[in-house]
Amino acid sequence: MAPACSLVEGFAAGQVIADRASDADRLYDVVLDQGGGPVIPPQRHRKYQHSYDKIAANLLVLVKLAAIMLWLK
Repeated sequence: MAPACSLVEGFAAGQVIADRASDADRLYDVVLDQGGGPVIPPQRHRKYQHSYDKIAANLLVLVKLAAIMLWLK
């Protein structure tokens, strides 16, 4: 999980969105220490299942972000 942690260190983000493979306590700690909120679905083996909001508005944000990135190319 070191690569994912090094990617977000030094960035002040409101939310950090990642996939299930990035669900690690170390990444949560880095994001929370920087004042952000992790939006990462929990792995199935976790005893404590972090909340993960899958509402349409959140997915629409990802679509808009991808569209903006394509537009900027």
